[in-house]
Amino acid sequence: MFGKHTTRISTLFGAQVETNLEGVVVLAAAGLLGRTWFEGGLIFVGLALATGLHVMGHWLVALASGKGISRIVFTRAGGIEYSGAEAGLAEGVLRDAAGPAVNGICALAGYLVLAWLDTSAWAPEGVVAVRIFAHCSLFLLALNLLPAIPLDGGSMLRSMLAPRLGEDRAHVW
Repeated sequence: MFGKHTTRISTLFGAQVETNLEGVVVLAAAGLLGRTWFEGGLIFVGLALATGLHVMGHWLVALASGKGISRIVFTRAGGIEYSGAEAGLAEGVLRDAAGPAVNGICALAGYLVLAWLDTSAWAPEGVVAVRIFAHCSLFLLALNLLPAIPLDGGSMLRSMLAPRLGEDRAHVW
């Protein structure tokens, strides 16, 4: 599912963390969206942080369900391999929704900080950093809710259709 050309970059709580050149290029290319090198760096860091928090949302639900994660792959679309027994419908949907939910919470928190706190005393770079992190989190929320495999929205849709259509037809839909 994630390609055969990934490289293990670390082990985190027993899970292999892998990426490939494609994943690094996509993250670096996102940084090119900044108007300055500083903004580009903030986009790179903000997207990486939002992605890490997204994965932690999935992981927390897996742990709460008595399962874990054996492999995390950071590529263009990413992927997670869960350990333990196959998830049921409710657990699968909840686990898939956890990552986008964390991104939604992060985006909302960032926008509320900017709207409600007096940021006039902040360094301008701090305000830009919070704004970019909120934007990156919102982007990941919207992207991952698209109903396309391997995104979370596609996985949730497949999980909900599988009991009625069967695994193969649900995957096609």
